[in-house]
Amino acid sequence: MTDSSFDNPDDNFQGMRNSVDSSNINPCLLSDLDGAKCSLQSMHAQTLKEVRDVVRVLGKDRSECLAAVDFIQRLGIDHHFQDDIKSILTKQHLEWEDTHQQAELYQVALCFRLLRQHGYTVSADVFQRFQDKDGKFREELSPSINGWISLYEATQLCMEGEDILVEAELFCCHLLNAVRARCGYNQVKLIERTLNHPYHKTLPRFMTKNFIGDISSKAKKWERDLKHLAMMDYEIVQSQHKMEAQQFFTWWNNTGLAKEMKLAKDLPMKWFMHSTVALHPKHSQLRVNITKIVSLVYIIDDIFDVYGSLDNLIIFTEAVQRWDYAEAEELPHYMKSCLRVLFDTTEEFANEIHQVQGFNPTSYLQKVWANLFDAFLVEATWFANKHLPLPDEYLKNGTVSTGMHVILLHLFFMLCEKTYIIAEFLNENSRGMVNSAAAMLRLLDDLDSATVTDTCPSSTMPLTVPTDKTDETQVGKDGSYVDCYMQEHKGITHEMARNHVKLMISDLWKRLNSECLVLSPYSALFTNYTLNVVRILPLMYDHERRYTLPGFEE
Repeated sequence: MTDSSFDNPDDNFQGMRNSVDSSNINPCLLSDLDGAKCSLQSMHAQTLKEVRDVVRVLGKDRSECLAAVDFIQRLGIDHHFQDDIKSILTKQHLEWEDTHQQAELYQVALCFRLLRQHGYTVSADVFQRFQDKDGKFREELSPSINGWISLYEATQLCMEGEDILVEAELFCCHLLNAVRARCGYNQVKLIERTLNHPYHKTLPRFMTKNFIGDISSKAKKWERDLKHLAMMDYEIVQSQHKMEAQQFFTWWNNTGLAKEMKLAKDLPMKWFMHSTVALHPKHSQLRVNITKIVSLVYIIDDIFDVYGSLDNLIIFTEAVQRWDYAEAEELPHYMKSCLRVLFDTTEEFANEIHQVQGFNPTSYLQKVWANLFDAFLVEATWFANKHLPLPDEYLKNGTVSTGMHVILLHLFFMLCEKTYIIAEFLNENSRGMVNSAAAMLRLLDDLDSATVTDTCPSSTMPLTVPTDKTDETQVGKDGSYVDCYMQEHKGITHEMARNHVKLMISDLWKRLNSECLVLSPYSALFTNYTLNVVRILPLMYDHERRYTLPGFEE
């Protein structure tokens, strides 16, 4: 398969539309496909068993164990080795105070990043040893470029108040850009990938294909063994994703919404990409369910942005606030159809949760959907009245209109999170993880939209990619944070406003790191999936610019 077949994933998905009905496929061919899949899974199981023994041996090797953990994570196969990784990192944490005093920068930074990433308490003061007497980082304090790459990766887990990591990030960024001219091709590629897609702020699954391709035949045997396992794992996951996507499209086609709303964005593969924030292979049905929710958020946003008159949008919102289909009697048919799908999907989801957990989440789901409709209506009213709000007012409402709370609350219930913390989740004034992630999503979306054009305000669309051809005809109508900030601060340039937003995003990452890695009341899995929702957005923008997303084009 050549890259030319990957140009547009939604074009590829059009082929899936025609292949969902397998009634005309030769049964022998289906049997052969099932046999090949079983054979691959059998080989994968045997290889996993052999490689797990190798990893356990590596776990006892102080010089290799951390590199092995990092390698496994970058290959996207860490879910197979959770116990081994925990054992390695627990031992490293117990020995942390002794080992970091003598180790090289590369090893210290790698250990720091892995321990903090997995919830162990480690102080950033360990890097004082790599500063000179004036508190400055200098290139000669670490002879290896890999040390500074490792330190840059570690700085991405900076929390509020950790000035040493802020300084380290600036130094590493400057140094790595400066030394590229004297580096070989492979090192330049590594530097560029590190600066553009640092591990902590990137979805590993989307970078796996590139990482596998970089592993040469001269790599260590344990690296080649892990690569072999990862290649099989990759094929199995891709096959699983294709079946999930087909399952979603069958549902989407049955809703009839694409036919009723010709101007709406019909981008099923893009919607499905968002569901892959739930990376674990066992969460197959979760991904299908989340894609349904993402598609509804997109379609409802289109109704507010493209279709509805303000009078109809008010009735539309009131129907959701009361959760009463009868309220929609006078609305256009497409609005009533959308409400029907929303109400039916919510009821089906709530019933599934109730059957599994004995807890009925209906009232909470209704509330979070009503909040989203309220936020969309506020933006529609701003536009109708030609009103550009103050930045803080815009951001508070825009945090809700991302759809982040809707998507994450469904994840919350599917992952069986503790129900007693729902109140904190739904508190719009909270400074917690969900609101921080949603605020960052809004600013990232606005910042990238402002990159596309200086004259068109960004779309209100949640998780949107404004450079898509379909989106070009639907550029948002209600301003962006950049616009609001420039109106409040007369005389500043567009670039100054963008730089201010970049600083806000940087501060939100620090806050989010604190809330996710230290203060989170949620499970590690839910916390990681929340981070993944933020991580996927830059990759989606990059995908739209280059029409390729590593590991997903197939």
